[in-house]
Amino acid sequence: MGEYKEAMRQARSLASSISLSRLGSLEEVVAAIERSCNVKVRLRPLPSWMPPGITGLMIPKGKKRLVLFEDRDSAHLRDRAIAHELGHIVFGHSGACADGSSVLASLLPDLDPCMVQRVLMRHAFENAQEAEAEAFSDLIMERLASENSRRGDEPLGFGEVFG
Repeated sequence: MGEYKEAMRQARSLASSISLSRLGSLEEVVAAIERSCNVKVRLRPLPSWMPPGITGLMIPKGKKRLVLFEDRDSAHLRDRAIAHELGHIVFGHSGACADGSSVLASLLPDLDPCMVQRVLMRHAFENAQEAEAEAFSDLIMERLASENSRRGDEPLGFGEVFG
């Protein structure tokens, strides 16, 4: 839990430096991150061939960041997954592999071992980068909910569900 608390402290500091305090939509968060990090972010649904359970993935390439997300989830879960991947961008995570790529390559020869390892790590949050991205996601989702509430929007679309 100490690792998460430190990650949240860092996430608050980064969010402050990017001026993410009064943003009312995820699109505004993306635009602020693009300006601050000098990158171009593209949001796209995960390909249908991706295995179940993967909710998001960030693929860096030069100054571009491709954020893939599960578009069959609820809007809240989709936005949380996108915010998590945006956290990787804000923290400057490169997507580089940790040790063990050769083992993964021999077990799964048709898949990029770095991508497999990153996806597997995110489920356990045993990795500092995943804790940082998750803390950023929690912070962004909290701020978006607070801003939407301040504006009078209903959380999670309760009006649509319960009439």
